[in-house]
Amino acid sequence: QSCPVNSQGNPTPLSCYFELTKGVPRDAKYIEDCVESCDAQITYKNCKFCPNNLNALNFGIDDPADKCIFCPNYDLKYPDRLVPLFGDDVKCWQMQTFFDFTDVHKNTQNCALAQQMNYICGCE
Repeated sequence: QSCPVNSQGNPTPLSCYFELTKGVPRDAKYIEDCVESCDAQITYKNCKFCPNNLNALNFGIDDPADKCIFCPNYDLKYPDRLVPLFGDDVKCWQMQTFFDFTDVHKNTQNCALAQQMNYICGCE
Protein backbone atom coordinates (compact mmCIF):
# COMPACT_ATOMS: atom_id res chain seq x y z
CA GLN A 1 0.00 0.00 0.00
CA SER A 2 1.48 3.33 -1.01
CA CYS A 3 0.19 6.79 -0.22
CA PRO A 4 -2.20 8.07 -2.91
CA VAL A 5 -1.00 11.05 -4.93
CA ASN A 6 -2.83 13.73 -6.88
CA SER A 7 -2.25 14.66 -10.51
CA GLN A 8 0.76 16.80 -9.49
CA GLY A 9 2.34 13.82 -7.68
CA ASN A 10 1.74 15.23 -4.19
CA PRO A 11 0.60 12.89 -1.39
CA THR A 12 -3.14 13.09 -0.67
CA PRO A 13 -3.76 11.43 2.71
CA LEU A 14 -7.38 12.60 2.64
CA SER A 15 -8.04 10.04 -0.09
CA CYS A 16 -7.06 7.30 2.37
CA TYR A 17 -10.36 8.01 4.10
CA PHE A 18 -12.58 9.20 1.28
CA GLU A 19 -12.67 7.79 -2.20
CA LEU A 20 -12.15 10.53 -4.76
CA THR A 21 -14.27 8.91 -7.44
CA LYS A 22 -17.07 6.45 -7.02
CA GLY A 23 -15.32 3.13 -7.03
CA VAL A 24 -14.22 0.70 -4.38
CA PRO A 25 -15.11 2.01 -0.89
CA ARG A 26 -12.41 2.09 1.76
CA ASP A 27 -12.63 -0.36 4.64
CA ALA A 28 -10.84 -0.10 7.99
CA LYS A 29 -7.83 -2.20 6.90
CA TYR A 30 -7.31 -0.14 3.73
CA ILE A 31 -7.58 3.12 5.68
CA GLU A 32 -5.17 2.05 8.41
CA ASP A 33 -2.58 0.80 5.89
CA CYS A 34 -2.96 3.88 3.72
CA VAL A 35 -2.59 6.33 6.62
CA GLU A 36 0.51 4.51 7.79
CA SER A 37 2.03 4.68 4.29
CA CYS A 38 1.34 8.42 4.06
CA ASP A 39 2.88 9.15 7.45
CA ALA A 40 0.70 12.24 7.50
CA GLN A 41 -2.15 13.78 9.40
CA ILE A 42 -5.40 15.25 8.25
CA THR A 43 -6.13 18.59 9.85
CA TYR A 44 -9.50 20.16 10.44
CA LYS A 45 -9.30 23.58 8.86
CA ASN A 46 -11.57 26.35 10.13
CA CYS A 47 -13.33 24.11 12.64
CA LYS A 48 -13.19 25.54 16.15
CA PHE A 49 -14.81 22.52 17.84
CA CYS A 50 -12.80 19.82 16.05
CA PRO A 51 -9.67 18.02 17.26
CA ASN A 52 -6.37 19.37 15.94
CA ASN A 53 -5.78 16.49 13.56
CA LEU A 54 -6.86 13.02 12.57
CA ASN A 55 -4.31 10.23 12.29
CA ALA A 56 -6.73 7.35 12.06
CA LEU A 57 -10.03 6.34 13.53
CA ASN A 58 -10.80 3.78 16.14
CA PHE A 59 -12.58 1.16 14.10
CA GLY A 60 -14.70 -1.68 15.37
CA ILE A 61 -18.07 -2.18 16.97
CA ASP A 62 -19.40 -5.13 18.97
CA ASP A 63 -23.06 -4.50 18.21
CA PRO A 64 -24.37 -3.34 14.81
CA ALA A 65 -26.68 -0.96 16.70
CA ASP A 66 -23.55 0.94 17.79
CA LYS A 67 -22.46 1.81 14.23
CA CYS A 68 -22.21 5.50 13.35
CA ILE A 69 -24.58 6.44 10.56
CA PHE A 70 -23.84 9.70 8.78
CA CYS A 71 -27.50 10.31 7.91
CA PRO A 72 -29.41 8.49 10.67
CA ASN A 73 -32.58 8.36 8.55
CA TYR A 74 -30.64 7.32 5.41
CA ASP A 75 -31.98 10.44 3.70
CA LEU A 76 -28.97 12.02 1.97
CA LYS A 77 -30.55 14.63 -0.32
CA TYR A 78 -27.54 16.56 -1.64
CA PRO A 79 -24.74 14.11 -2.51
CA ASP A 80 -22.54 16.66 -4.30
CA ARG A 81 -22.49 19.35 -1.63
CA LEU A 82 -19.17 19.91 0.12
CA VAL A 83 -18.74 19.07 3.81
CA PRO A 84 -16.30 21.66 5.23
CA LEU A 85 -14.75 19.47 7.92
CA PHE A 86 -11.58 18.63 5.99
CA GLY A 87 -11.24 21.59 3.64
CA ASP A 88 -13.08 21.85 0.35
CA ASP A 89 -12.54 18.38 -1.04
CA VAL A 90 -15.06 16.05 0.65
CA LYS A 91 -18.56 15.71 -0.72
CA CYS A 92 -21.63 14.38 1.05
CA TRP A 93 -21.62 11.11 -0.92
CA GLN A 94 -18.01 10.52 0.19
CA MET A 95 -18.93 11.01 3.85
CA GLN A 96 -21.93 8.70 3.48
CA THR A 97 -19.84 6.02 1.76
CA PHE A 98 -17.12 6.27 4.41
CA PHE A 99 -19.54 5.68 7.27
CA ASP A 100 -21.43 2.99 5.34
CA PHE A 101 -18.29 0.89 4.86
CA THR A 102 -16.37 1.47 8.08
CA ASP A 103 -17.31 0.46 11.60
CA VAL A 104 -17.04 3.70 13.56
CA HIS A 105 -18.77 3.67 16.95
CA LYS A 106 -21.70 6.04 17.29
CA ASN A 107 -20.36 7.45 20.58
CA THR A 108 -17.06 8.69 19.15
CA GLN A 109 -16.07 12.31 18.61
CA ASN A 110 -15.60 11.67 14.88
CA CYS A 111 -19.16 10.38 14.56
CA ALA A 112 -20.55 13.35 16.48
CA LEU A 113 -18.63 15.81 14.30
CA ALA A 114 -19.84 14.17 11.10
CA GLN A 115 -23.43 14.10 12.26
CA GLN A 116 -23.23 17.77 13.30
CA MET A 117 -22.34 18.59 9.69
CA ASN A 118 -24.83 16.27 7.98
CA TYR A 119 -27.47 18.99 7.71
CA ILE A 120 -25.44 20.34 4.77
CA CYS A 121 -26.27 17.13 2.94
CA GLY A 122 -29.98 17.43 3.66
CA CYS A 123 -30.07 14.78 6.37
CA GLU A 124 -32.99 15.04 8.79
